[in-house]
Amino acid sequence: MKTTSLLSRAALAVLLAGGIVAPIGQAALIIGTFGEWDGSEVIGTWGPASSHTPTYGQTFTVNDPSATTLAKVRFKLDYTSGVPLTFEAYVYEWSPGGLSGNVVGPRLDFSSPMGIQPDNGFQTVEVSTGNVVLDLGVEYMVFLSTVGYDLSNSGDGVNWGYLQAGAQDEPQKSVAGRFGYNYGAIESNWSDPDYWLLPGGSQGVDDLAFELVLVPEPQMVGVITALGLLGFGWLRRRGVR
Repeated sequence: MKTTSLLSRAALAVLLAGGIVAPIGQAALIIGTFGEWDGSEVIGTWGPASSHTPTYGQTFTVNDPSATTLAKVRFKLDYTSGVPLTFEAYVYEWSPGGLSGNVVGPRLDFSSPMGIQPDNGFQTVEVSTGNVVLDLGVEYMVFLSTVGYDLSNSGDGVNWGYLQAGAQDEPQKSVAGRFGYNYGAIESNWSDPDYWLLPGGSQGVDDLAFELVLVPEPQMVGVITALGLLGFGWLRRRGVR
């Protein structure tokens, strides 16, 4: 009976711990415009600075305190012909300024160079950002850039999934942010508002087709996991008695 009791209590503890820890894997908050994009509207073209605009991005703000860590970002890209295109993803704090603005402070993400191959139709490009802990209510810019990766043949360039919002659509948007691009050929141009343009105005603002995957801060996951293990240990000791 004592063994049965111990096993029952242990099982209960595992369930309790699982009830606390398991949701962490399911607690990702996904925000973005994939659900609002019509699957065909595009803007372009993006590619090497020698022949295209090298930097496309989206501003955003995090407002949910339960998920303030940026784990991944996804964009819809249409690259039909050309050589493989190398780029990097970047996350910076953003200082808005009307139809322009600029990045401020240090680079926040830890992504590596990536590549996109020509293909038929849209591709979902997903970037792991290295779990960037963000501040609530602060505006950020996440962007992809080919700056630093020159190619002799860029083909037709890359089109991006795009939402051109009218003024009547603005109150229904699920994400507060907007599309922006930078035509500068060097990284220092990202800090210069003269090189940025964020289309929009009285007719509302435009957005890329994008998704952000936000998760709880890593230390919070550790605390919750530790609480679950403490509960297991307590019930186990109770069973031994």
